[in-house]
Amino acid sequence: MIKQPEIIGSIASHADVEAQIKDSTEMEKKVSKILKLIKSKDRPKKGGASKDSKKSELIGLVEDFHEQYQLLYGLYDHFRVTSVKKARGRKGKEISTSSTSSSDSDYYSSEDIDIINSNLENERKKAANKVKKDFETANFAMAELNHKVASTSEDVEALKSEYTAALRKIKELETINQHLGNEAEEREKELSAFGKELEGQSPPGLKSELKSLHCEKKNLEAQVESKTAEAKQLGEKNAELTAKILELELIKKEKSEISAMLKKTEDNENNLTYENEALVAEVSNLKLELDSLRAQKCELEEHIGSKRTEVVQDNGLAHKVSALQQELHSLHRQKNELSAQLERKTKDIFENLIQVETLEEDPARNTVAEEKILEEKDGIPKVGQDLELDVDSPHNLKNELEQQLRSKVHEIDQLRKEKEKLHDRIFELEEMLTDRGKEFFSLQKQSECKENEASTQIMTLTAQVNNLKQEMGSLQALKSELEMQNERLIQDFSQSQTLMENENTKLTSKIADQQNILKEREDTIKKLTEDYKQVKRLLVESKSRLQFAERKMEELAEEFRKKMEDHIRLLYQRIVVAEQIHTENKLNYRKAKERLEQENKLLEEKIAAYEPELYKMWDILKPGNNALTTLDLVFRRFHHDNGSILERISRISNEIQSAKNWVAGTNNEMKRLKHNMDGLTSQLDGKEEQELMLREKVWNLEAKLGKEGGEKLVKESSQLERKVRELESKIKEQDEKLLGIGEEKREAIRQLCILIDYHRNRCDYLKEVISKMNVRCRRAT
Repeated sequence: MIKQPEIIGSIASHADVEAQIKDSTEMEKKVSKILKLIKSKDRPKKGGASKDSKKSELIGLVEDFHEQYQLLYGLYDHFRVTSVKKARGRKGKEISTSSTSSSDSDYYSSEDIDIINSNLENERKKAANKVKKDFETANFAMAELNHKVASTSEDVEALKSEYTAALRKIKELETINQHLGNEAEEREKELSAFGKELEGQSPPGLKSELKSLHCEKKNLEAQVESKTAEAKQLGEKNAELTAKILELELIKKEKSEISAMLKKTEDNENNLTYENEALVAEVSNLKLELDSLRAQKCELEEHIGSKRTEVVQDNGLAHKVSALQQELHSLHRQKNELSAQLERKTKDIFENLIQVETLEEDPARNTVAEEKILEEKDGIPKVGQDLELDVDSPHNLKNELEQQLRSKVHEIDQLRKEKEKLHDRIFELEEMLTDRGKEFFSLQKQSECKENEASTQIMTLTAQVNNLKQEMGSLQALKSELEMQNERLIQDFSQSQTLMENENTKLTSKIADQQNILKEREDTIKKLTEDYKQVKRLLVESKSRLQFAERKMEELAEEFRKKMEDHIRLLYQRIVVAEQIHTENKLNYRKAKERLEQENKLLEEKIAAYEPELYKMWDILKPGNNALTTLDLVFRRFHHDNGSILERISRISNEIQSAKNWVAGTNNEMKRLKHNMDGLTSQLDGKEEQELMLREKVWNLEAKLGKEGGEKLVKESSQLERKVRELESKIKEQDEKLLGIGEEKREAIRQLCILIDYHRNRCDYLKEVISKMNVRCRRAT
C-alpha cells in the first residue's frame, strides 16, 4: 500500500506540473510578444518615444523570460534531488509490498521529469527557431542588397558596353578617314606622276592642264586640312571620353568598396552560420544523448513493467499455492475422514465376524450371512483401492506444488536482485541527467550570448543596409547622368556620321571629275601620238634630223622608262602596303569577330542564367533597347558605306592596273617603232642615189631647224626642270607634314587602344568579381 506522505508528494508534484504548464503557456505568449517587438524594431519607425517604450517593454519581457527560465531550472534541480533521495531511501527495502509502492512513486517522478524535459526542449526549440528567423531575415535583407547591387552592376556593364561600342565605331571612322587620306595621297602622287610624264612627253600646250592639276592639288590640300581639323575634334572628343572613363573608374572604386563591405558582411554571415551550425550540432548531440537516455529509460521502464508483471504473476502463483494448500488441507481432511471410515468399516467387519461366529450355529442364517459377507468382502478391496488412489493423488499434487513453490521462490530472489541492479542503474541515469541538464543550461547561456551578439550584428547590418541604400541612390543618380551623356554621344555620333556621308558623296563626285580628266588626258595623249607620227614622217625625210631625233628619243625614252619604272615601283610598293593594311584589317576584323562571338557565347550563357531577372528588368531596359536598335541601324549603314568604299578601292586598283597595261602597251609600241625604223634605214640604204640628191636640201633644213628648234628645246627643258624641282620640294614638304600628322594620329590611337585594353581588363575583372559575389549570394540564400 502507498503511504500518506507519498500520496501528498505526488499530489503536490501534479500541482507543480499544472503550474509549470501554465507558466509555459505564459512564456510562449511572452516569446511571441518579443518576436513581434523585434520584427517591429527591424521595420522603419516614426517617433522616438514609441521606440523607447518598445525597447523598455522588450527588455522587461526578456528579463521576465530569463527569471522564469531560472525558476524552471531550479524546479528541475529540486525534482532531481527529491527523486534521488527517494531512490536512495527505497534501496534498503526488499519486501514485495514496499517494492510495489516504491515502483509507483518512481513512476510518478519519471513522468514529472519527462514533463520538465519536454518543457525545456520546447523552450530550446523556440529559442532556436527565433534565432533562425532572425538569421533568415538578415539573410533575406542581404539577398535583396546583393540583388540590387547585381542590377546596378548590370546597368553599369550595359553603359560600358555602349561606351565600348561607341569607341569602336569612332575607331572604325578614324581608320576609314586614314584610308581615305591614304587614297587621296596616292591619287595626288599618281596625278603628279602623270603630270611629270605628260610634261616629259607633251609640248608647252599642256601647261594649262598642269595648272588645273595644281589647282586640284590645292583643293585636295584644303580637304586634308579640313580632315586634320576633324581629327583634332575627334581628339578632343577622345579627351572627353577619357575624362568620362576616369569618372567610371571612380564609380568602379566605389563599387569595389561596396563589394568589400559586402564581403565583410558575407564573412560575418558565414561566421554566424558556422557558429549557429556548431550550436545546432551541439544541441542535436545533446538531443541524441537525451534520446538515448530516454530510450534506456523506456527500456528500463519496460523491463520494470515486465518484472512487475512477473511479480504479479508470482503473486498469482502464490495465490494458486495457497489454494493448492487449502486443497491439500481439504484432502487431508478427506483422508482423515476415509481413515475414520476404514476404522468404522473394520469395526463393522469385526462386528460381522462376531455375528458370523454367533450365527454359525444357525445354518440358514449362516448361508444368508455368508452371502452378505462375501458381497461385503468383494466390495471392501474396491473401496480400499479407491481410498488408496485418493490418498496417493494428494501426495503427488503436494510434491508438484512444493517443487513449483521452490522454483518461484528462486525466481523471486533473482527478480529482487535484478530490481536492486535496476535501482542502481536508475540512480546512475538520474545523475547523468543532472550533468546533462547542467551542460544544457551552459549551452543555453551560450546560445543567449550568441543571440545577443547576433542581435547586435543585425543592428550593424541594418545600419550598413541603410548606408548601402543611400549609396544605391547616389549610383542611380550617376546612372541617369551617364545615360544623358550616352545620349549626347549618340547624337554627336549621328552628326559625325552625316558629315562623313556628305564627305563620301563629295569624294565620289571628285573621283568622277578625276576620271573625266583622265579621259581628256587620254584623248590628248592620242592626239600627241598622232602628232608624234607626223613628226616621224618628217624625220624620215631628213636622215640627219632623224639621227639627232633618234638620239633625243632614245634619251627621252630612257628617262621615261626610268621614271615609269620608278613610278611603277612606287605604285607596286603602295599596292603592297595597301594589301598589307587590307590583310591586317581583315585579321583585325576576324579577331574582333571571333572575340565578339566568344563574348556573345558568354553573354548567351549569362542570359540563360539571368533570364528570370531579365524578364523583370525588361520594362526598365526598353529605352536602352530602342537606343541599341538605332545603333544597330547606324552600324548597318556604316557597313554599307564601308562596302561602297571597298568597291571604290577595287575600282581604283583596276584603274591602276589599266594604267600599268597602258604603259606596257606604249613600251610595245616604242619597240615596234624601232623595228620600223630599222626597216626604213634598210630602205634608205637602198635608196642612196635619192639621198645624194636630197642631202643638200636636208643640210639647209637642218641648219635652219638646228638654230630655231635647239634653242626652244633647251629653254623648255630648263623651265620644265625648274618647275619639276619646285613641285618635288613642295610634295616632299607636304609628305613630311602628312607623315608627321599620321604619326601623331597613330600615337594617339595607340594610347587610346592601350587605355581601352586597360579598361576592358578592368571591366572583365569586375565582371568576374561580381559573378563570384552573385554565386556566393545564391549559395548563402
